[in-house]
Amino acid sequence: MSRQDAAAAATAASVTAAGGIPARPEPPTGLEVMETENFRLQCFNTMTGTKFLLFTDTTQTNIDVTLRRIYDLYSDYVMKNPFYQLEMPIRCEMFERKLLSYIREINNR
Repeated sequence: MSRQDAAAAATAASVTAAGGIPARPEPPTGLEVMETENFRLQCFNTMTGTKFLLFTDTTQTNIDVTLRRIYDLYSDYVMKNPFYQLEMPIRCEMFERKLLSYIREINNR
């Protein structure tokens, strides 16, 4: 199977899967924030169960906004990539570039 055939098959499977009515997931539960003297750990739970963890300095502000933006980048560049497989390491150059650019932007504020 060629790469183009695989991409077409993945796209067709995604469109077919998206056409059904998904079951409503349970609301996310678990750790939201843990703060120590040295760092803060914040968790963003998505409706699909994917969790994003962000370790920051305790003085960092707007962490919810940052996590939401990272999730948006993930949705746009990873989940819409027909070659990405769930539960596998993320290997998406565009996502990495956009994420690095966003993190640099935050650090330069």
